Amino acid sequence: MKLFGLCILIMCFATGCATTANVTNFPASSSEIDFDEISTRNLDPDDPIWNLKGSSEYTIFLEAEKEKALFNSLVIATQNEGYSVSESNMEKSRLISNRGMRMNEWNSISGIYYRELDEKGKYQVYIRVDITQDITGGWKENRAKQIADEICNINGKCS
Repeated sequence: MKLFGLCILIMCFATGCATTANVTNFPASSSEIDFDEISTRNLDPDDPIWNLKGSSEYTIFLEAEKEKALFNSLVIATQNEGYSVSESNMEKSRLISNRGMRMNEWNSISGIYYRELDEKGKYQVYIRVDITQDITGGWKENRAKQIADEICNINGKCS
């Protein structure tokens, strides 16, 4: 009986996280993102209030006079949402940031990618957030949309 209990305990520790956020799971640059396909998906699905979903994503369209101004607004938005920038690369149109433990997650990593559209000064921004979450799950929360909303608050020219 003790051996059975020990086995159960070891299994619980071994499978302790239902989802694990890792930077290596994110694309290396915006060229690896299919922005057109993303535009056709429902990025804010009607999930159950309590779930085991370990990632969220969102896309927005916005205007910026210069790429540097866009990039700065992305950095500020992630910082305002409690993230620390761990990698910023304008050449790859990629911003990676992370934040530590919160009420509904152990760890959170955000990846923000963008592309300039045909019209000069118009951009499509794709945000993906992966979390490390234990097997108990958590409440529905689209962290990517929260970052997108903050980008729009800063930028003021979103659609």
